[in-house]
Amino acid sequence: MANLIKLRYTLHPEEGQSTFEKQIDYLNTLGIKEYLHILEPQNLVIGFEKLNNLGEFTHPHIHFHFSTDKNIGAIRKGLTRLWKESGETRIRASLYSLKQEDDVKDLTAFYRYPLKQLCTEFHKFNKYPVDFDLKLQTVLANEQYNKVVELARAKALSDANKQSTFDKLSIYLDELKPNSKDSVLSLVLKYYKREKLSMNISTMSGYALTYCSINELISDELILDKLKEKFL
Repeated sequence: MANLIKLRYTLHPEEGQSTFEKQIDYLNTLGIKEYLHILEPQNLVIGFEKLNNLGEFTHPHIHFHFSTDKNIGAIRKGLTRLWKESGETRIRASLYSLKQEDDVKDLTAFYRYPLKQLCTEFHKFNKYPVDFDLKLQTVLANEQYNKVVELARAKALSDANKQSTFDKLSIYLDELKPNSKDSVLSLVLKYYKREKLSMNISTMSGYALTYCSINELISDELILDKLKEKFL
């Protein structure tokens, strides 16, 4: 049975647009063919991406999802040799990843993944599995990506709002200068009522504890004791 392997390789746009365009031209004319010579894929789907999970521009990168009879060790050696011969001296984990998938429950989803950003660059090199409906799988991949972006943005906004609430609360408390943990708790409640915020005891307690710790209204030893109780 063939091995299912994922390769992700990041390009270097920070070196300048002209250099970046040369990388794309090289990959289109010769580079991908050199990769395929090393990967020896039976089925292959390549995807080019420029966006992260928030839908924001990130370092452009290429996904290769493929099946092959070659083992991953031989592929890694071949890629390392290719990159060194081409003058790539910065091969490290942040620039590429190579992983074998031994427990793929949905083979179609495995091959569908690189299609998610609708970029057809390098698609001419793809070797789709039998009965792989490219149009349908592209639509599904993009829908799944959009859902990921929606959830990631919602979480980022939620995290930002939490941080914003604590920042505003801290300014409010600094102005009133509470001198004990009880007065901090009382003022936190007063602030929540004044701002008509939804009350969550755990969140409110966390804000009060953090403020007390920063302003040395409660000892680190007491906090550590409470943490140990929770931990145990």
